[in-house]
Parts: sequence; structure tokens; C-alpha cells
Amino acid sequence: MTLSGEEGQQAKKTKNFAKKLQKYFPEIPIEFEDERFTTDIAEERLSAVLKSKKKKKQKLDSISAVVILESYLSKNPS
Repeated sequence: MTLSGEEGQQAKKTKNFAKKLQKYFPEIPIEFEDERFTTDIAEERLSAVLKSKKKKKQKLDSISAVVILESYLSKNPS
């Protein structure tokens, strides 16, 4: 999704892939999570604990994934 609220090209590709995947695993629900600001949030968290740009860059994807998971779990606590 873009900042204006429109579905972006990657979101369309992801949803098409999910439709194909759902055919093979119909019993497993597929949910989508907004990840537009996860890199910014991850960078803020890393800046609070790491000073090395190289170390921040190495950890950025992992921390972004944590942010996405936290967001999902906060909406689905069970």
C-alpha cells in the first residue's frame, strides 16, 4: 500500500501469490500486515542501542521483521 492508501505494485504481486498459495493450503488463513513504516521504526530502535552504521545495516532487516511481527501479534493476541 502506498502512503496515499492505494495498493502498490508489490502489494498486488503479493496478493496474487497469496491467492495461488491459498489453493494449495485452503485450511490456513493468509493475513496481510502493513509494513510501510517498519524500516523507520527499526532504524529508530537501532539508533538507540547501536552507533556503528555497519552494525545497524546488518541488523535492519531482522529488526524490521520483529516490528512486523509485534504489530501482527498486538492485533491478534491469542
